Amino acid sequence: MSFLDNNIKYELIKVSYNNIDKVQIPAFPFLAFVFYTLYGNVALYQLIVWLGVSLILHIFPFFLKRWYMKTSQQGRADPKWQRYLTINVFLLGGASSIVSIFAVNVDENSYKVIVFMLMLTVVIFSSFGNRRIFIPFASPICIMLSISYLMVFGEDDHFFIIFYLALFILIIINFSVEKSLANSIKIRFENESLINKLEIEKERSEQSVREKSLFMAAANHDVRQPLQAVHLYLDILKETKLTEEQSILIKKINYALNESGKLFQGVLDISKIDSGMTEKNIEDFYIDDILLNLLERYRDIAKYKNLIFDENMEHVAINSDPVLLERIVDNLLSNAIRYTNTGSIGIRVKRDANHVILEITDTGIGISEQEIKNVFMPFYQIGNAQRDRQKGLGLGLSIVNKLCDLLGVSLKVDSVLDQGTVFRLNLPMGNPTAIVKKPNHEPLLPDVSAIKILCIDNEKIIRDALEQLFGLWGWDAKICGSKDEAIHVVKEGYYPNMILSDFRLQNSITGVDVIESIRGLLNDEVPAILITGDTSVERLSTVVKSGYPVLHKPINAGKLKNMVSHTLKQL
Repeated sequence: MSFLDNNIKYELIKVSYNNIDKVQIPAFPFLAFVFYTLYGNVALYQLIVWLGVSLILHIFPFFLKRWYMKTSQQGRADPKWQRYLTINVFLLGGASSIVSIFAVNVDENSYKVIVFMLMLTVVIFSSFGNRRIFIPFASPICIMLSISYLMVFGEDDHFFIIFYLALFILIIINFSVEKSLANSIKIRFENESLINKLEIEKERSEQSVREKSLFMAAANHDVRQPLQAVHLYLDILKETKLTEEQSILIKKINYALNESGKLFQGVLDISKIDSGMTEKNIEDFYIDDILLNLLERYRDIAKYKNLIFDENMEHVAINSDPVLLERIVDNLLSNAIRYTNTGSIGIRVKRDANHVILEITDTGIGISEQEIKNVFMPFYQIGNAQRDRQKGLGLGLSIVNKLCDLLGVSLKVDSVLDQGTVFRLNLPMGNPTAIVKKPNHEPLLPDVSAIKILCIDNEKIIRDALEQLFGLWGWDAKICGSKDEAIHVVKEGYYPNMILSDFRLQNSITGVDVIESIRGLLNDEVPAILITGDTSVERLSTVVKSGYPVLHKPINAGKLKNMVSHTLKQL
């Protein structure tokens, strides 16, 4: 017998025990009726013995059920529970069948009522849906009832035929109920098995995604570390006297690093958006302010490809995040120029009753209807199966889509293959009177010679590069490899006015731990900057919650210097 068949068998036993109450309780009025009907027609001691035995046999299943319910799930699978019930109902059937022999001494009408009552008990027991209960109970009743009926009416009475016809129907009903119940139990087990398999597969899939995410985050972090050192050493080389040939080589190396940096920045942007790190700062501003800056940035590239900028912009205020919107338009313009070889790039701004509509159009290769949804997937590119770097990385439109969702901006795409594409943004109108004018001058930079910076990084190659770089800049720097080393330097009397720490250090210590320890030791809120090569959602969230300014590896020397200067000048 298969595992499933065994389960069905034991479920049928469970159903039988659950039905004990509704089957046994109606038996007590039947016993009272039979005793009343036979009283005076059968010897009293016989009736009392029969009644006592019947009561014991009808009460015993309640105790049996209680015992069964207290047993563990595994214990209930023991075949003994079926045997106990089978023996009990067989004895019950035997005790009930004696009634048919007692009934030969009563009048015909009373006899037929007793026969009817006996058949009714058979009907009730047929509802168990378990032939191992129905047949042991019904068999002695039907045999003794047939004998008593022949004793009373003889062979020719038509009631005898009706009786066996009814019995035949009850047997069919019982078998049908059992089959139906077994099928429903089978379907339930199959569904549960299917759900379990789906849950297992889901868990495996989620585990696989988690493992891949952890691997990608670890690989991303580990790759950024040596690249960070390369960036710093390259910037140190730029500070030295180079021949023209060496300068050309440096530029080529720098270009290669910038290309890899674009990939890392794209992955970082997506991770930051997905983790909720990207914050939106909504304000009122004129949309042409950012569009004109972007056009100037791309004008030379468009000219190189003989593309014309078709500009039709209104001077209109919108309400959005200028930085995030600039990134959206930047990606759309870059994409339009990349995939357009002849014709024009259009930038149009118009307004309707409630929105400002920004359209970026091109006369490029276009997108087929089937591909439109796919182009917003990370790393997906049309016509770049060979992964030509000159055609980008396939992250731009994915970032655009996520940023539009973040800003609540409607993004629509209309495209005709080989004719061009239109990206349409519906932007909320702004209030011109609420626009705050930005100051035209920048605050004075701090005296870099007065900078005393405490730097913590567990990568020796990066520490060496930073030590050389800070020396070239004339900064008073202490470069440490751990939290303990940094604390020791401070206890020795070094008092920094800037702390620069890598986020992930050894022994699960973070840059946040180091900064807070140094601040506590000095009892001073020393300005601090975190540097991280992490892109995992959890670590990025921790970095953001710390509230410290963050630089993401790999960074060049200019960006590092600007961040330090910017942080200090805010004091």
